Parts: sequence; structure tokens; C-alpha cells
Amino acid sequence: MPARLGRAHRHAFAEAARLSRARRDALAKWTGPVTSGGFDWVREPVLNPYTRLAVAMNPARGLMRAVGYDIVGGFLPEPVTQISELDLLPRAA
Repeated sequence: MPARLGRAHRHAFAEAARLSRARRDALAKWTGPVTSGGFDWVREPVLNPYTRLAVAMNPARGLMRAVGYDIVGGFLPEPVTQISELDLLPRAA
């Protein structure tokens, strides 16, 4: 870390790293389905005040789903778009 960064910046980086590890660990522990079409896995600590987009992809099936989030009235964002799904692999007719 550059010496010119003050204590507040070092603390902010440390906190960001801690929160990033918490999100990574929460996703690694998720045992629910990610192929159901929902976004139940988007919860704290993955869901945080800065969350604006959640994306789930299945490369083997050529599927990608996304939903947009924004602050509606509470502390944490809520879904504000419908779930969009893209089927990216050509299918046999």
C-alpha cells in the first residue's frame, strides 16, 4: 500500500477487503439452487447498499439471467426490474 495513503484510507481498504471476503464466503456456502430462475442468493452480505445488478450464468446451457436493484426506501436495495433471461446457444429446430 502506498505510504502516502492516510490512516482513514488504510482502514477503508481493510474494511472493503473484509466485506469482500464475507460476500465470497457467503456465496461459497450457498446450497440453494441457482438454476431455479430466482435470485434468492442475493442477500446480505452479497446484497449491500451498493448492489445494482445481480447476474446468474450457466455457460453449459448458454443461459444468462439478470435483475436490477436500487434503493427504494430502505437501507438495502430491492429488485426494481423484472428478471431478464437470455438464451445464448442456438437450439435445434
